[in-house]
Amino acid sequence: MSLQPLYDVKARLEQTAIAGVGLLGEDFRLWRAAESFKPLAAASPVFGRIDAGLDKLLSAPPGEQTGLLLDLLALVDAVAYTQAKTGGTGELFPLTGGPGQYQELSYSRLHPLLTALTGTGGGRMNQLKDTWENHPEFFSDYRVLSALIAGLGDSYSDLAELNEFILKEQGAWIVPFLKEGFDPSGKKEMARRVEVLAAVEGAEAAPGTELSGLGLLDMETVFRGDKVQTQTRGRFGEIEGLLSSLTGLSYEGYEIHMGRSREARPALTGKGNVYGTYIHGVFDAPNVADEVLKALCRRKGADFARLGAFDAASYRERQYDLLADAVRANLDMDLVYRSMGVGRR
Repeated sequence: MSLQPLYDVKARLEQTAIAGVGLLGEDFRLWRAAESFKPLAAASPVFGRIDAGLDKLLSAPPGEQTGLLLDLLALVDAVAYTQAKTGGTGELFPLTGGPGQYQELSYSRLHPLLTALTGTGGGRMNQLKDTWENHPEFFSDYRVLSALIAGLGDSYSDLAELNEFILKEQGAWIVPFLKEGFDPSGKKEMARRVEVLAAVEGAEAAPGTELSGLGLLDMETVFRGDKVQTQTRGRFGEIEGLLSSLTGLSYEGYEIHMGRSREARPALTGKGNVYGTYIHGVFDAPNVADEVLKALCRRKGADFARLGAFDAASYRERQYDLLADAVRANLDMDLVYRSMGVGRR
């Protein structure tokens, strides 16, 4: 026996309660639902009462319709709820708990915070700060913590950094959730996860994942939470192989990396055809790029003199000038200077 006519009657009665009984006589959908329900009337006494209630409601004078509608709707609701059943098709699997703890907080209280963590647009930073200052307990809720971890990859870097700070304040209990789904080849979100892990577990803590490199250099690199950001300069030590002519030359540049070699390495390491360095800008130092090109020309039998001169520093300055010209052409520079409190240059 299909109970769809019961649910159709319930839906039409609810619509009538919303729209009002003034149009009851013209509601052809309710009349049609009442006709479709009649075959059920003989199946059960309670269905017979609903059928009789429908007839009485549809034939009642306007002054009595409101009370009859509410009484009938209450009866239909009660019957509909008793017809439910449990179960399902297919294999059942246990649900796994999400990250976080249970907090007795209504969704309406968490909604502004969740919107700030998962949405876009202005005002999110202020909402996040305000909630952290006044309701820090919200952030351990299972509905919030997963959004907080995902927010480490937010395109708004200041907000992502605040998420990182809040996670560090949670303590070591969040470590399993940070390691879950960790991707060492991921982008900034994964780097921030490492920062949080290092803060709550120690500098050597990191998700237990190892990846093989190309194997071209005899070295191992460990992914650490704290980032190296430093200017560096010095002289190359003894270098073997193709780039041996760099031995003793001065170099300068900067390092910015989260990896660490397990063993101390010189500025340039390797031999044969493969070399590696942590130093960005190493080819900008005088003579370094020339010596590399000379070595390649010797290997290929080419004439280095035919390459011509190239001043890397002057080239870089020209690119900066082009960038500055593009900025000036597309900004209101008078407004910029007034905002800085200086005169136009």
